[in-house]
Amino acid sequence: MAQHYDFAVFIGRFQPFHSGHLKVVQCGLAQAQHLIILIGSANQPRNPRNPWTHREREQFIRKSLSQSDNKRLTCLPLMDVPYNDELWVRNVQNSVNGIVTAHHTIPHKPPQIALIGHQKDQSGFYLNLFPQWGSLGVENHNEISATPFREALFTDSADSLLNSLSQEMQLPEGTVGALREFVETNPAYGEMREEMAFIQRYRSSWATAPYPPTHVTVDAVVVQSGHILLIERRYSDELGYC
Repeated sequence: MAQHYDFAVFIGRFQPFHSGHLKVVQCGLAQAQHLIILIGSANQPRNPRNPWTHREREQFIRKSLSQSDNKRLTCLPLMDVPYNDELWVRNVQNSVNGIVTAHHTIPHKPPQIALIGHQKDQSGFYLNLFPQWGSLGVENHNEISATPFREALFTDSADSLLNSLSQEMQLPEGTVGALREFVETNPAYGEMREEMAFIQRYRSSWATAPYPPTHVTVDAVVVQSGHILLIERRYSDELGYC
């Protein structure tokens, strides 16, 4: 396949990196000389929706690619900016411009850049926020979603789950290997299992409520004389979370 772009940009959370993501990466590498992956929701504390750091997710990606493909890949963290799409777009552009400046060495030739991805659901709205770039659409590969993988990993048997996902080719072997290492060596895995179990117990305690419960939180920061007030959560104290 001919390479029509100098750079392709792929934005995602990759929690975890699955075979659908891999198809997009392969398409990006086929269509562009260099692929820029922006790993979203970076620098957040571990939680059931975002259990892996951006550095761990980069390893999922890199271990799923060949050495030659990795040389054409740049991964950068991208922080969320709730309720401020303009700032988020500016952060994306600044990250991409920095990589383009470092890698585009052809003078007097504007770099050709394309945003790559697929419109899975409302979370793909960002694909329309960069009209100055080209667009590369990719079909959803087998309707794979990371959410059930993530939930099952922290509630079911990790070993049998990873074996099944590997055999069904829903996760690349690189991701499977990195997840096995995470499960076996990182204490955060046990902490996340405890967190998921606590959430499930809490939700089940409302199963007999006479009305449909809505589980929401309200956050506030209290600052007094240069100090921040921290209130320890009442339940699941053994996790040490505040």
